[in-house]
Amino acid sequence: MCADIGRNDPCPCGSGKKHKKCCLGKVDDGPLSIEYARLSRIHDRVFEQLTSHSEQFFGREATMAAVSDFLLLNDENEDDDETAFTEKVQRNIQVFAPWVVFNWVYTPRTSEWDLDCPKDCTIAEHYLEGKRPPENSEEVQFIRGVNRKPYSFFEVLEVEPGRSVTLRDILTGSEETVQEHGASKALRPSDIVFARVVRFGQVAMFVGTSSVIIPPGRKPLIIELRKRMGKKSRKIDDRVLSEWEFDIIDLYRSIDESLHAAPVLINTDGDPLEFHEIVFDLQGSPEEAFSKLATLSATETPEEVRESATTDAKGRIVSVMIPWTRKGHKKSTALENTVLGKVQIDRKRITVSVNSAGRAKQIRAEIEKRMGKAVRLRLDAVEDIDSALEKNQAAFHPPPSAQANLQNIPEIQEFLKEMTLKHWESWVDEKIPALGGRTPRQMVKTRDGREAVEALLAEAERMATPDELMRTVNLLGVSHARKTLGLQK
Repeated sequence: MCADIGRNDPCPCGSGKKHKKCCLGKVDDGPLSIEYARLSRIHDRVFEQLTSHSEQFFGREATMAAVSDFLLLNDENEDDDETAFTEKVQRNIQVFAPWVVFNWVYTPRTSEWDLDCPKDCTIAEHYLEGKRPPENSEEVQFIRGVNRKPYSFFEVLEVEPGRSVTLRDILTGSEETVQEHGASKALRPSDIVFARVVRFGQVAMFVGTSSVIIPPGRKPLIIELRKRMGKKSRKIDDRVLSEWEFDIIDLYRSIDESLHAAPVLINTDGDPLEFHEIVFDLQGSPEEAFSKLATLSATETPEEVRESATTDAKGRIVSVMIPWTRKGHKKSTALENTVLGKVQIDRKRITVSVNSAGRAKQIRAEIEKRMGKAVRLRLDAVEDIDSALEKNQAAFHPPPSAQANLQNIPEIQEFLKEMTLKHWESWVDEKIPALGGRTPRQMVKTRDGREAVEALLAEAERMATPDELMRTVNLLGVSHARKTLGLQK
């Protein structure tokens, strides 16, 4: 086909330019690429016409109602920061703008809005009814192909950068290879996109897609929605997707918001980080305080803790730091102990440092129980989290050169490897929140469960780490988990 097109002939994509000035010499000059370019131009023309039609016959208030319906804005959003709201709208414009003109319908009997605009039809349908263009025109065929076509979640199977993406619809199970020259350069296998895919003859393309790439770890949420849909319908197809439209959009919105929410920092018990410094006035001697508090350390004997103490000429303790520790670890059986905080006894004062409100309450009660009237609480101060994190970074994270030297020590390498493998050995039997509180071993007994676990493992495999040793060990651990669960690639 392309061989018959001269350099100076009109480009078959419909741009009106000569072939040499348009599609000739692009990444793929084959028929599919040229047809994709032609359809892209039709898309741009149609979208411009529909946007203009919406402004003329539906008005700004209707557009705001449509955007609100898509982003599920309501009274709870009134207190949102204006910058955050604007950022949310701009971030999602690529996915909701086509939905507004091709999918949104104003139905007065079910809408919270009181609008003076066309009812019970999409903007695209109203445009066709009013303009009445020839049925065989490119624009009409394009509009009818897209109109009311539902959105869904698509998992990336294969990518040809700059050319195409092969996708599987997670909800329907159908597969499609989409001509996509831009997003195909950023996507990689196991990524998830929220989009509408429309086929025109030999070419399938996105007509509305999120700018946010959803990581595979969110796939279990989509599988749960699919299971709910499957209980109502034997086969999930476009009709069913349309019936569940707002449930699907709601899930997309919640995933998008979770991906852009400020991270919640937690400690090893899962409690929100809150740095407390608790100070007691000590009525008795440091020696007496040590005798009552030394067993706060579950990992060192009182004799071992005492070795690091500062003593006077008679060998009595003047100051000492008691590590507050616990045997075992709530979050990972790979770790044998948990550091809860530190208790510093210094002459007439006891200072405790912990990183959560829960631990602060617990250690205060424990010290007051053990010490009785020998202590009096002076203050319980909450430190600014930024300065506390900066202090902890400096104290516990050596400079890169020192860290590299440490990790070059064979014993350190062996310890890191052993700890990581222990984590993955225990992971298969841990209750995972993303799996609804069930363990991976339980989940792999069903098809949906295997798919959800596979998604979590795929995300773990791609977790970025600048350290080559830890990356290698982590991949080894994931491979071990796959083997244990019978999920070898």
